[in-house]
Amino acid sequence: MASRKKEIARHTEQWGNILQAFSTYESRHDAKDVMPFARGINSFQLFSDGTRWWILTIYWQERRAGESFCRRNSSHIPDEMLGAFHHLRPSVPE
Repeated sequence: MASRKKEIARHTEQWGNILQAFSTYESRHDAKDVMPFARGINSFQLFSDGTRWWILTIYWQERRAGESFCRRNSSHIPDEMLGAFHHLRPSVPE
């Protein structure tokens, strides 16, 4: 069965040529489904060589039973990292 994944929040932080992005998602079997069957977060680390952005790593974690999302934009980000990420929704550089 096919599924549809939709980004529901994004947090980014950039230090010079390094960018970290957290992208929270929900998955539904059909776009009409009211409740998602899965939620999770993707983590991207990018590097700019001055000409373009390169994806260095991608990690993802599906939300497990009993695991809660933190208060900021429903994203599951460890408390010690909350201060480092803002809740703006900038686009990840191309």
